[in-house]
Amino acid sequence: MSVKTAGGLPSVATSASPTSASAYGSADLWFTNRPDVADSALGLSQSTTVVRQPSSTGTTLQARASAHASSTQGAGHSGTVSMAASTAWLEVLPTSFAGNGLVQMRLASAALTCSSTGLVASSTPAYTAEVRVLRWNGSSASYVTYSLSSAQAADPLAAIDMSTWPVGQNNGRTVFLGEYLTSFASQTASSLAATKSLTGGGHGSDTRIGSMVGLTTVPLRQGEDLSNVNVQLGVMTCGAEDNR
Repeated sequence: MSVKTAGGLPSVATSASPTSASAYGSADLWFTNRPDVADSALGLSQSTTVVRQPSSTGTTLQARASAHASSTQGAGHSGTVSMAASTAWLEVLPTSFAGNGLVQMRLASAALTCSSTGLVASSTPAYTAEVRVLRWNGSSASYVTYSLSSAQAADPLAAIDMSTWPVGQNNGRTVFLGEYLTSFASQTASSLAATKSLTGGGHGSDTRIGSMVGLTTVPLRQGEDLSNVNVQLGVMTCGAEDNR
């Protein structure tokens, strides 16, 4: 989205009443890549829903995003773009032995503001999220919960050794998280700081965040290297520049 403001008037909503979009019900956040029947070794099938919202009614809020752009004039002139987003819980990779997904994830809140006074340009990203990862203990499975935020110095998900993290038993064989995922990560304070850059000779700020928390599955169809699925929560981009 590209927006210009003039005369101190906001061209997209206001900070008190931002423009917003919401998704309700159970179908909007549903996706399947139709895995091969051969992938039944992993408890997947052609009817497996790869990413889904837990069962809900048409009035259940699944996701929401809002944004506004504004400017001020005079001696204290400035330009600002701000946005926010959140999601309900998502179930990723339900299997025959894990009907509620191997991973559950929720973006509790995410916000990004870019601003410039012409002399000082800045951006402020922030988020909180939760991730639950199924773990098999030899007799039963339960979810391990991770609380994530923009204040964290290290990514807790990076400490997960997916090749040795058991998620369940399938056809008498212990299966591991690394058989399903190729990447799993969340942003830290330092990685978010690295998303910021200056524009317009220092008059503007530009920030591009691929996701606050995300994962990528292995290819879900044999012989199709591009059949993996990316789940990225908190994809945000903003820019503000004041050349007055």
